[in-house]
Amino acid sequence: MQICPSCGIIAATSLIQCQECGNPYPYSLPRALPLPSPYHWVFLRGHFVCGSCRFDIPLNFLDLDGTVRCNNCGIQQKFPLQTWQTALYKARGIIDFTGDERPPEDSPLWPFFYKELPENAKREAVHLGAHASLVHLISPKSADSSAVTLAVSTGNPLCESCIAPLQISKVDETSLQLACPACSHEQRYQRDENFSTIKGLAFAVANEHREGAMEAIISARSEGGVIALDCPKCGGALPPHKDQYFATCTYCGTSCYIDPALLNVKDLPDKPSPLWLLFQGSSAFKYDLALKAFEYEQATKPKKPPRKTQESPASTGSPLMEFITAHPYLLPALAVILAIAVVMSLT
Repeated sequence: MQICPSCGIIAATSLIQCQECGNPYPYSLPRALPLPSPYHWVFLRGHFVCGSCRFDIPLNFLDLDGTVRCNNCGIQQKFPLQTWQTALYKARGIIDFTGDERPPEDSPLWPFFYKELPENAKREAVHLGAHASLVHLISPKSADSSAVTLAVSTGNPLCESCIAPLQISKVDETSLQLACPACSHEQRYQRDENFSTIKGLAFAVANEHREGAMEAIISARSEGGVIALDCPKCGGALPPHKDQYFATCTYCGTSCYIDPALLNVKDLPDKPSPLWLLFQGSSAFKYDLALKAFEYEQATKPKKPPRKTQESPASTGSPLMEFITAHPYLLPALAVILAIAVVMSLT
């Protein structure tokens, strides 16, 4: 997979510049580094409209506690966990239909995939990596929150030191270590226990999830908009805030970050920082489409006439197993598909 050397998302090879960062593509594009199975990168940038002042609140902090603070009016408002679940369900699913994960063109999943997406997102998803580098989605508005606007892609996160592609050097159930082959810089992240509420989500490459990181204290704000920051561990002054803040305290060495939700509008960067999310396994979206395709095939398959003899036909296994065997790219999803099928049979 070829990627943009400036922001890391998949490059649209028919275009001359990146749709995310706007930088022109060089003559030779870098490639994403191989991932250990069964991990996949998902790039996500989004916002939703404040229910009070109608300000576009950037979603650059994977906060799963059910509320979000508006950077404009300061009101804390509902942002249900289900909203995140719905948004990431579709975002992860789209990436399952691109690159190496893309089903064959004759797959029975494609008609159901097209039905799930609006026209613009359908075109972008199909041409991701050729004529598009982002897929734009708007999740449905609910009674508890506004609609969420998303830009989704895949690719490879870049080194914060030299912007070369990072590779996974170590990953387990609780921690992720990224290493830069070019400059040997390392970035370490911890898994948040709340990630288990998002199917397949393993890690988020974000300041608040860095190993040992603590939230900086905003000790003062001047009339000119300058923010004074203190280290939460030793109380020492931190350097002035700039864009998405992350720094190491010069006194005690503590890694510090600012929760973007605490910043006022004038302190926000022009463009929200994206989230790089590491997912494990195939998406629930693909599982669901596979079951829909299977059910459709069973409903439309011509009925076989009853056998005239008493001979028992040779067993070929269950219809679902026959369907999966006929489409080998679904084999990695076999366990989950069967589990969902069992649940459906009991309801």
